[in-house]
Amino acid sequence: MPTERPLIRSSRYSEDEWQTITKAAARAGKSPSAFIREAALGQKITARRGAANDAAVKELNRIGNNLNQVARAANAGGMPDLERSVRESLAELVEVIRRL
Repeated sequence: MPTERPLIRSSRYSEDEWQTITKAAARAGKSPSAFIREAALGQKITARRGAANDAAVKELNRIGNNLNQVARAANAGGMPDLERSVRESLAELVEVIRRL
């Protein structure tokens, strides 16, 4: 995408339309002009994750890894306390999801 944009064009919006655009742009971590340009060009615009969500995603990944290790050990027959381990991991997972 070019970084130099010499053409300036204006458009008109109602107050409600502009508020909707600026709120959506802020959620995506973009300026209103970048948001409008990307939307007009058909680019996918996604909401930016906040720092709290980044931490939650890391924690969910950790819990997923734990569950994967539990499943491997259970399949190998080396997990006599399987039910307890699964319940603990699921309780952690539910707690992280609640914080999102």
